Amino acid sequence: MARTRLLAVPVALSVAGTAAMGQSPGRGFSPTGTYTDYALTNVRIVTAPGKVIERGTVVVRDGRIAAVGASVTVPAGVVRMDLAGNSVYPGLIDAATSVGLPSPTRELAAQTVAQAGAAGGGRGGRGGGAAPGGGRGIPLPNGAAAPPAPPIVLPELDADAEAADMFAPTADQLTAFRTAGVTTVGLVFNGGIFPGRVGAALTGSRNDGRLGLRSSAGQEIAFGTKRGGAYPSVGIGSYAFIRQSILDAQYESRLDKAFKAGTPGGRPANDPFWREYLSRFEQFAKTESAQPGIDLEVAAVLFLAGAFIWPVWARACGRDAAERKRMAERFQRELLRLCLHGTLKPEKLETRARR
Repeated sequence: MARTRLLAVPVALSVAGTAAMGQSPGRGFSPTGTYTDYALTNVRIVTAPGKVIERGTVVVRDGRIAAVGASVTVPAGVVRMDLAGNSVYPGLIDAATSVGLPSPTRELAAQTVAQAGAAGGGRGGRGGGAAPGGGRGIPLPNGAAAPPAPPIVLPELDADAEAADMFAPTADQLTAFRTAGVTTVGLVFNGGIFPGRVGAALTGSRNDGRLGLRSSAGQEIAFGTKRGGAYPSVGIGSYAFIRQSILDAQYESRLDKAFKAGTPGGRPANDPFWREYLSRFEQFAKTESAQPGIDLEVAAVLFLAGAFIWPVWARACGRDAAERKRMAERFQRELLRLCLHGTLKPEKLETRARR
């Protein structure tokens, strides 16, 4: 019976063997039937591999280990359990489990999926969808407008979801953990792309019944896909989606730090990549081949936008890989032709065309 009691509390201890408690409930007995304040006496304690206290005491207060040693004073008012002939050892940690967590690929109502798709959410699925009334909120009788409805976030892209808050295992699942000696679990979602933040939880309830131990331990990233065949729907698309999301986040972080630090010019125009890119146009403008009066910033933006837009256009309009390739070649040729006509002097353009 002692083994059942010990494994039912949120303490990183497991007990080998059984013992009769023979104690009446005291101050450390919670209404749920779990002892939260108790002392394990005369017990063999394995503190680490090769480190053993042959006869010691473990004191637990409020469900947490308060003291361990060969000569520990037992506080008044706690439940004493004489475990002579038994051993206790640190509880096991399941470093990555999705037991008790909802699946990021769980089925949703068709209307919910449609609304999320219409929103066109980008990283994290939180982009844009228009609210009723043209995105300005629902009109109220007095003529005022209610705040627009929050965007629909698909589970596979809900980067703000907290695994520790969503951990809701069944009683049988918790019993299975504790029976195996697992007292703490690392929580990870199974699937998705940005399914949420990982955390940790206990396998026994605290006084308030909440199992979550730590939230926001890290951001989970997985090479999953988006439901309904929407981009990204294949592995290579997921890689590109994740990579661009990380680059965007890093860029926004640099800007945020620059603004908070009061750095002069903490804006996109001072990004290292942009400065390097724009410098190439500035170098070209100084050559004899360049037409006078070129707006360098506008030209650089047009070139850059074209380079990023054509893959999207080809992917959206091309029926197969061969057609997408032809569309890409068309775009590159025309973009080059238009840009050369606008930047090179006519006589230089004719010379280059003859070459």
